[in-house]
Amino acid sequence: MPASERVRQSKALSQNLFEYLSRISTSLESMVIGVFSPLPDEPDWTLSSQLSSLQTAFPFDEGNGLMSFRSCKVNELQEAKQFGVKLRMPPKDAPEVQPNIMIVPGLGFTAKGHRLGRGGGYYDRWLAGFNETIIGLCFEEQLLQTLSTEAHDKMMSAVITPKRVWLP
Repeated sequence: MPASERVRQSKALSQNLFEYLSRISTSLESMVIGVFSPLPDEPDWTLSSQLSSLQTAFPFDEGNGLMSFRSCKVNELQEAKQFGVKLRMPPKDAPEVQPNIMIVPGLGFTAKGHRLGRGGGYYDRWLAGFNETIIGLCFEEQLLQTLSTEAHDKMMSAVITPKRVWLP
C-alpha cells in the first residue's frame, strides 16, 4: 500500500478507535491503554493527536519471550531493536504499568475476533492473564474469513478497521 494511502486509512481507523474507546469508557483520561509502536505494514494509530494524548503504555521486551508494558507517550519513544525488529520503544527507566485496555496489532483478524500474530508469541503470553478489553487494529485487506486457533488464543473484544468496528 502506498504511504499516502496508509496514512489516509490510518487516520480513518484512528478516528473509529477513538470513538469506540469513548463509547466503552466514561473516563478515558484515567485509563492506561496498552498500545504498540506500528511497523511499516501496520495501521499507524500514532497519527491521531486524540489517541496520542491518552495515557499509553508500550511493550517492552523483558527477555526470554516475555514483555511488560511501560508508561510512555509517543514523543518519548526511542529507537531500539527489540522483538527481533527495529522499533520505537519506551525508555528502559519508564515505569512498568498494567493496562486497563489493550490495543494489539496482528497480521490478520476475523470479524469473530480471532487474531493472527507474527509468530513470536509475545502477545499470546502476555494476554493469557489479561481479562479486560482487547482491541485488534487492521486494514480491511487483513480481515480474514477464518483462522486456525488454539486453546490459548485470546479473542478480541473488537476489531477496528478504517471502515468499521467489528464486535464479535
